[in-house]
Amino acid sequence: MRLTVETSREYDHDADRVWAITGDFGGLKAWLPGINACRVEGAGVGNAVRIVDVFDGSVTRERLAALDEAR
Repeated sequence: MRLTVETSREYDHDADRVWAITGDFGGLKAWLPGINACRVEGAGVGNAVRIVDVFDGSVTRERLAALDEAR
């Protein structure tokens, strides 16, 4: 099964500040509650896969499909 998810949110901070916190593909545990562990296998767009251990015991695998640091 293939699932594509997109989300957006407005923050009370400038983009540089938000990106400094959220821009690390493997750094999800540092800012998202409910994450027990997060690691990355591979590197680069299309090859990096984030494996996330969630508080409920489930594990998700997310591939880095695109990265546009300018946006």
